[in-house]
Amino acid sequence: MKKKGGIIEAKLVLEQLRCNGVLEGIRIVRKGFPNRLLYQEFVQRYTILAPKAIPPGFVDGMKATEKLVEALNLEENEFRMGYSKIFLRAGVIGALEDKRDERVKEVLIGFQTLARGWLARKRFRKLLDLRVGVLVAQRNTRQYFVLRKWQWWRLFTKVKPLLSVTRQEEEFKEKEREIEKVRKQADEYKVQSDDLQAKLDAALAENVKVKDTLTKEQQAAIEAEEQCTKLEAMKSKLEDEVSGLMDQIDEEQDNNFKISAQKRALEAELSDVKSNIELLESSIKTKDADLHRKDEALAAKEEECTKKEKSTDCDSALIPLLR
Repeated sequence: MKKKGGIIEAKLVLEQLRCNGVLEGIRIVRKGFPNRLLYQEFVQRYTILAPKAIPPGFVDGMKATEKLVEALNLEENEFRMGYSKIFLRAGVIGALEDKRDERVKEVLIGFQTLARGWLARKRFRKLLDLRVGVLVAQRNTRQYFVLRKWQWWRLFTKVKPLLSVTRQEEEFKEKEREIEKVRKQADEYKVQSDDLQAKLDAALAENVKVKDTLTKEQQAAIEAEEQCTKLEAMKSKLEDEVSGLMDQIDEEQDNNFKISAQKRALEAELSDVKSNIELLESSIKTKDADLHRKDEALAAKEEECTKKEKSTDCDSALIPLLR
């Protein structure tokens, strides 16, 4: 594709628009359903308009959308159901959004009402507590002004500090009991501390043994690692040798294949030669048999000629036989 100003590839642009979904969107808009939403998104956004339409628990997105659309009283020509989305005519989304805004406004107003009522009740309870406190303070002040010149009240105010002495003795005895209790706890803590110290010493000794064992194991691990390194080197060396042997085996196999092919060719030639030899032998045998018959016939003729005392007729009979 060559790039030039003012020139486009119509097929390429059409393919891009089809892949991006633009053509599908234009087709849907032309049919009158320009707005589309996933079922889950539609249910999540507009359930507030009909919260009782969808039963609790898991519900399929398409079924939940159908129930919600039925509860919203949408006409059949205002929407279409797809495999994963709902398609809506122009203006339906706007109407649903207006209803949703009104519903959200009502919910927020109700929440604000509850919050303000709770705060007002809290302030009212606080004022009631303050009122009760003021009444109690006023009552105590009035009683003080009534009793401040009473002789028994004055005697009580003078004797009251003396009562703290007996209270101090009781507090002192209580402190002694607490001190004794703390001493017993200290003795118990000391015994526990000694036990823990003994356990700690044993643990430290065990730790030293473990460290020694660990040092030995680390040394053994180092030696094993060195041995592994040597074994790996030997392994790599053996692998190289094995690879060389495998190459040699491959070469030998190739040579064997070649030799086998040559052997098969020679065996084929040998079979041909043997067949030729057999043919020659059979032809030789045939010739020998013919020659033997001719010899016998010749001997018979010679014997016949001998009997006829070498006549001329015999010579004339022998001439065709010798030919």
